[in-house]
Amino acid sequence: MFDKIGIQLYSVRNHMTDEAGVKFTFDRLAEIGFKEVQTAGAFPCDVEKFAEHMKNAGLTCVGTHCGFPADINDLDEYIKLHKTLGTDTAGVGGGAYGKTKAEVMAYIDKVNALAEKLAAHGMKFSYHHHSHEFGKVPGGDRVIDYMVDGFDKNNVKFVLDTCWLANSYVSVTGWIEKLAGRCDVLHVKDRALKFGTNTEGFITECGDGNVDIEGAIKAADASGVKHICYEQDTWPLGFDSLDYSARKSFEYIQSLIK
Repeated sequence: MFDKIGIQLYSVRNHMTDEAGVKFTFDRLAEIGFKEVQTAGAFPCDVEKFAEHMKNAGLTCVGTHCGFPADINDLDEYIKLHKTLGTDTAGVGGGAYGKTKAEVMAYIDKVNALAEKLAAHGMKFSYHHHSHEFGKVPGGDRVIDYMVDGFDKNNVKFVLDTCWLANSYVSVTGWIEKLAGRCDVLHVKDRALKFGTNTEGFITECGDGNVDIEGAIKAADASGVKHICYEQDTWPLGFDSLDYSARKSFEYIQSLIK
């Protein structure tokens, strides 16, 4: 079972708007008990300073969501960024894969080409899905099915997300098991159904929703997932508090892995 809990930093993005916020947030996350982080998008300060505050807080980076490099034939800065952070996994938080099967296949080829070049430097590439990948392209299959079949199984990893799987009306544990060995990071995210409705759902703190978080963590452990990262995109109470949302979710996940 997992002995470390990570956090996708998108969860605390409103606290990390400058270097002072970065240091404060990392220190507070460490105080709560988090041990690992996954970055989200652009950095709010110099990457070297970002990495310094992260490491000084005792946190390690398990991957990025920094997008594609401007030129896959010129990866020096891209690789340097990840080495500075101390991670061997680059990634995107979702893809602009188009609206047709041809565009989806072209996107898959683009991902594989980058992943092959990164592999020569001892790195991997990761793709984080949402719900829309479970939709079908006109006259074809689901985007996610093309990705599962088409992504390089050795160099491209999936970042599965418990909320977006549940929101796609598929089995959360089933997909974790389906991609055994191909998912290094699992986003542990809860989703609740608004009282009095049949379909209106919202993201909430872990343990307050309807997603089988415990089952997902057990399936992840059995399927070779290396890291679990709490993530919360929005906050039902109207605020994103380190001392409420992140702490509450951490304590719930911790209770499941003890």
